[in-house]
Amino acid sequence: MDMSDNFDYFYKKFISSSEWKKMRLEFIEGNHNTDTDRSCDNPLFCYMCDCCGWNWSKEEIEVHHKHYHKPFGQETREDVLVVCKDCHPKMDRIRAQQGQERSQSALESAVYDSGFETWITKRYGEGAIEYYCDDELEHERFQNFLERNQGW
Repeated sequence: MDMSDNFDYFYKKFISSSEWKKMRLEFIEGNHNTDTDRSCDNPLFCYMCDCCGWNWSKEEIEVHHKHYHKPFGQETREDVLVVCKDCHPKMDRIRAQQGQERSQSALESAVYDSGFETWITKRYGEGAIEYYCDDELEHERFQNFLERNQGW
């Protein structure tokens, strides 16, 4: 079982739990719209979507995780969006895109850090990275080195 299978297993287990159902309901009730200026004439359709701003029935409202940075069950209102059934797939795509961007950024950072450490080690010897890891001048020199050797 790989990590994504593990995540899927625990996610499905949590989403079907009574703990999540209670949290989910609290999040949704927090979006019960009692503002008469927001066209909430029918009390059955007074649950506002955080994404589109429209009022929906409670059955058409869902809870979207913005991220999965916290263990299941420790989500706060800031970690989720209360969204309609139409907006939820859009928000899932946005979360996936943001995850891909974070992964790409982390990869680029790791490649840079590894290259910089190798460059410092070749320049100054083993263990030198401890002294030069935050040295702005050395980072500038490394950047210049990368630019000069970009075509390699």
